[in-house]
Amino acid sequence: MAERRFTPQGAVHFAGNLVKDTVANFQQNEAALLVPGAFGDWDAEVRAYVRGLRDCVVGTLHWIYETDRYFGDLGEDVRSSGWAFVGS
Repeated sequence: MAERRFTPQGAVHFAGNLVKDTVANFQQNEAALLVPGAFGDWDAEVRAYVRGLRDCVVGTLHWIYETDRYFGDLGEDVRSSGWAFVGS
């Protein structure tokens, strides 16, 4: 907030956009890596590794909404609506 001079809500929007951009980047890289035959004999291992990375990311996202650490008791509302609001 201080470095970019954001309001609390602006910082939340910025962070949310970083997450969206990072997920989109991951998906692009995943598609590029998983071209059949790209790694020859290593294809199965590369697929398993990328699947493990994806599972870690997805598991973390589920945990963020299910714990009260980030959204209190509003995690499910934030997950379904895609909106998080910061009180003043």
